[in-house]
Amino acid sequence: MTVPQPIFEVVAAPELAVWSQAAITTFMRERKQNETKIAERCGTTGEVQEAVTRSIRTSLKPRVLEHVAHYILKKEMDSVTDVMLLAEMKRKIGGMVNDRVPDVSRLFANELKMDLSGVDVEARIARYFMSFDRLVEESGLSGMLGRGPAVGEGMKMRCKLLLIHVTPEILKVDLTRMVELT
Repeated sequence: MTVPQPIFEVVAAPELAVWSQAAITTFMRERKQNETKIAERCGTTGEVQEAVTRSIRTSLKPRVLEHVAHYILKKEMDSVTDVMLLAEMKRKIGGMVNDRVPDVSRLFANELKMDLSGVDVEARIARYFMSFDRLVEESGLSGMLGRGPAVGEGMKMRCKLLLIHVTPEILKVDLTRMVELT
C-alpha cells in the first residue's frame, strides 16, 4: 500500500520595495491574503500564527525601512514597530495621491467599464464593483469613497459614480429608480 506524499505550498510574505501609495496598497492587499493563508495553514498544522507570520518591519526592504524611520517617523530604525509602520501605511493610503484631488468623473469614465461579454449578469456586476473598489484603492480615494456604513455623503458619491457608468442603459434606468426609492 502506497502512502500519498504530502503537498506543501510555499507561502512567501509580500515585500515592500517602494514607499508609494500604489505599492503600499498592493502590499496591504497581498499581506491580507498572505495572513489568510497562514491562518489556514496554522489551523491545520497547529502552529502559532504569530510565530509564523512575517512582521511588517521585516517585510520592508532595508532602504525603505531606513527612509520611513528617518524621514517620516523621525525615529531610530531599532525603535520602529509594526504598529507604527501600519499606522503610517494606513495614513498614506487613506489620503489623496500628492494631496491632490483627481478629476474623479474623468478617472471613472476612462477606467471603469462594465464587461458585457459575460452571460452571467450577477458575475458581471460583481466584476464591475470589484473594479470600482480597485480604482478607489489605487487612486487614494478610500477616505472619500471607501467602504463603510451605508450612510453619509461618501456612500452617496459612491452610488452616484457606480450608476453613471453602468451599461446597458436599461440597467442604469432600473438601478437609478431603485436608488431613488430607497
